[in-house]
Amino acid sequence: MTPIQAAALRSLRAAGGFEEFDLQLAGMFARQDTELTPAALWAIAALSRQIQRGAVCLDLAGLVEEARAAPPPEFALPADEAGWRALLCQTGAVGAPGQIRPLILDDAGRLYGYRYWDLEQRLARALCGRAGWAPIAGREALLRVLPALFPGGAAAVSPQALAAVLAATGRVTLLTGGPGTGKTTALARMLALLLHLEPDQRIALAAPTGKAAARMQEALAGALSRLPEGWRVDLPAQPTTLHRLLGIRPGAGHLPRFHADHPLPVDVLVLDESSMVDLALMTRLVEALPRNARLILLGDPDQLASVGAGAVLGDLCEDAAGFSAAQAARLGAWTGGAIPAAAAPGRHPLRDHRVHLTHNHRFGDSPGLAALAAAVNAGDVAQVQRLVAGDGLPAVTAAPETELMARALQGYEPYLAALARGAPAAEVLACFEQFRVLCAPRSGSLGVEGLNARIEAALRRKGWLRGEGLWTAGRPVLVTRNDPGARLANGDVGLVLPDRGGRLQAVFRQGDGALHAVSPARLGAWETAFAMTIHKTQGSEFDAVLLVLPEEDSPLLTRNLLYTGITRARRRLCIVGSAERWAPALARRQHRISGLGDALRRFSGG
Repeated sequence: MTPIQAAALRSLRAAGGFEEFDLQLAGMFARQDTELTPAALWAIAALSRQIQRGAVCLDLAGLVEEARAAPPPEFALPADEAGWRALLCQTGAVGAPGQIRPLILDDAGRLYGYRYWDLEQRLARALCGRAGWAPIAGREALLRVLPALFPGGAAAVSPQALAAVLAATGRVTLLTGGPGTGKTTALARMLALLLHLEPDQRIALAAPTGKAAARMQEALAGALSRLPEGWRVDLPAQPTTLHRLLGIRPGAGHLPRFHADHPLPVDVLVLDESSMVDLALMTRLVEALPRNARLILLGDPDQLASVGAGAVLGDLCEDAAGFSAAQAARLGAWTGGAIPAAAAPGRHPLRDHRVHLTHNHRFGDSPGLAALAAAVNAGDVAQVQRLVAGDGLPAVTAAPETELMARALQGYEPYLAALARGAPAAEVLACFEQFRVLCAPRSGSLGVEGLNARIEAALRRKGWLRGEGLWTAGRPVLVTRNDPGARLANGDVGLVLPDRGGRLQAVFRQGDGALHAVSPARLGAWETAFAMTIHKTQGSEFDAVLLVLPEEDSPLLTRNLLYTGITRARRRLCIVGSAERWAPALARRQHRISGLGDALRRFSGG
């Protein structure tokens, strides 16, 4: 590293705005290449910062904006995109697509680390190779069975029927929609149709987390049991996590058990909660599928994107509203109905493989929740504030922070009362699972850490929590790391409860409804869960939610975050926090720079 480079890194550290990891990465590049200019080091640190925020790349327009917004370093930065392109193209660490360089600058002006550029290309290539028309059976066979599975004439071309036909005629199906729109019900009919047409198919069911897999098992088993007479089938497989499905072992350098050269032994793979899957994991999954296997992705593209880099489901749904004219005609011939084509042409190769469900069944008795979720998604500040203020919609209420503890205690009183009267563990857990306190950040008085401490202290003052130390009867625990030995997964939530002999144990409900008890001493990584981050509750639902907004505005507060928090509630939602927080939050939509859409179009010839 040259003295000029060292001085540039000191300047970046003094100016602030970068995490230590970003500066260390830039320093590593400087030690490898003494020709790197101070501005190039700034670009590397800026790219690293974007990746830590969940993006996979940084475009040149973003570089210009970052340079204008950041505290000025003690050296000059290019003023426009042309200046950045010229500087980066003269940098030895930066290459063009197809070159093996640490950084890649593509033709659209997106700067990548090589790994993420490569992952994006591989995923696009694998999906485009899978897209297309691939019927599992003939048209006549499909026309014969559709009326039985989707009775009612016009229902044969309902969105649910179209999703089933897509799964039976293609190797990629996207089934999207908000919570309560019937994705699981539609999936049950899709699976029934596939198993009827080819009974010996090997079907795998997966979700990103153990909690999501358990909810998938419970919801899908119920939906399959409600199928029309003669179509009811058992759950074709036990849902599992993606990591367990692929055989991904902890630690760097380990290949998953299943990959492109050793594909999964499946004919159909269903992935629930796809919005939670990052670019790297989705690439591994798609590459591990056999060439002729069918992939069905379920999810809500409006929810929060994955914790890791990328927003894959959102990218796959980009420009994918409605079928092309050719696909509409083809589906019409295979369903016997009239299928409308999209009014506007699109070039996204997966638009012909997507069905989006819009009718909400969950909020039938709570229209205020449905209206609020829609208004948040639309960024309609006035409508959101009107609904939060009440306006005759009892499902949605607002409360000042002074009422926070009273509302939290009211929500948790039923499960603690059941515990006090010696109710069975199943009943205590059922009461606890009806209510949850959600917040955005981890730190701060209105974050997870502060709220958990405050709620626990308030419960102890009331005499509802007793005992010393960590292991107190009634303490909710959130597992934060997969623990196969204890049969626990990241995201599992349970309660510390006494057994018949009075000994404390951590009790969890499994996907089939059975209880699983673990000695508290056997628990690995865990935390108290009176309050949870909205991120941690993706894939979960509660009858009532107390949503706590932070005191200060933050880039963390986005439209997607609020939408996800609101839609965790089935019947009642109370929001604690200033109405002033809504306007800036609704103006921010989680957007992660990506080139996946362009890569899909390129590999499909579009």
